[in-house]
Amino acid sequence: MRPLVLGALASLAVACGGASAGPTHRAAAPTAPPAATSAPLVRETVDARLGQVLVDAEGRMLYLFMPERGGHVICTGSCTTTWLPLLAPGTAPPSSATPLPGQLDVIDRPDGGRQVTYDQWPLYRFVDDRQPGQALGEGAGGEWFAVPVDGSWGLPTPTPPPPPPPATAPPMQLPAPPPRMQPPFNDHDRDNAGGPSDGDGNG
Repeated sequence: MRPLVLGALASLAVACGGASAGPTHRAAAPTAPPAATSAPLVRETVDARLGQVLVDAEGRMLYLFMPERGGHVICTGSCTTTWLPLLAPGTAPPSSATPLPGQLDVIDRPDGGRQVTYDQWPLYRFVDDRQPGQALGEGAGGEWFAVPVDGSWGLPTPTPPPPPPPATAPPMQLPAPPPRMQPPFNDHDRDNAGGPSDGDGNG
């Protein structure tokens, strides 16, 4: 019986060894979730009157409020019924459908929401701009302006030099009196000798 037991043990060892030599399966490493993205919120367009300006995804004009220079939100409450903040949905950073020289970002508004900014200017739409191409809010109150893509609104307006004073006309020169005509001859009468004139023109 000993040879039979040894043979059975050998067969078992071979079977176990074959099982251990087979391929092993490893669990796949978890993949990172894709970064959140959003549809472009702004783009550049060319306005016949204003030049290269920023509009929203629907082509409506975007505006900045001059007192909000540096990203300090002032337009809140009833102001936002006329000037509509451009808000970024979700948590994705805002993007543009066209390359821009300036920086798009967001700022947390004091009344809630993430407002899109361009070079730190909070962006707004004007409620009366009903369709693309309108810019009815341009210059409103002397403080609301369409957003130039090149950032030229941040440059101080050069003060033109004062006009030169009008040239002073030289004083009028009176013509010199004509020289007194001397008689062409001397008739040797009394007025030529220093006496009273006799009226003959030879004095």
